[in-house]
Amino acid sequence: YGLPHIYSDLLNFAARHLVMGRRLVCWYPLVRDEYKEDELPCHPCLRLVGNSEQVLSKLTARRLLTYEKVHDDVPNMPVDPNSAAHNFREKYFSIGEISRKERKERKAAEIAANAAAMALAHKHRNNLKYK
Repeated sequence: YGLPHIYSDLLNFAARHLVMGRRLVCWYPLVRDEYKEDELPCHPCLRLVGNSEQVLSKLTARRLLTYEKVHDDVPNMPVDPNSAAHNFREKYFSIGEISRKERKERKAAEIAANAAAMALAHKHRNNLKYK
């Protein structure tokens, strides 16, 4: 039961039970580089009237989505298998793994570069002493 199912159920529930003109407000997690407004969850009875981003990290954010009920004809909308939220969890953890791996590699390269610079400076100092 992933995010697409959760949002499909939430929007279907809101479309059935909200009074006309009332609103549903919910958070929607996403990877910032992949954000496209046209890929947000939608329902024909609900209109997106608010969409604000809260940055969580350099790579992720959540959006505060506000939907208003505009129609009473309530079709049950199936889950969109191509939903952007489909792999958010997997993307979030794989991004974190890549970042941790990159950080470790950068730190190792930085330590090696510092050690080489110190060895070179030490060698240069010794050469100056004996001249």
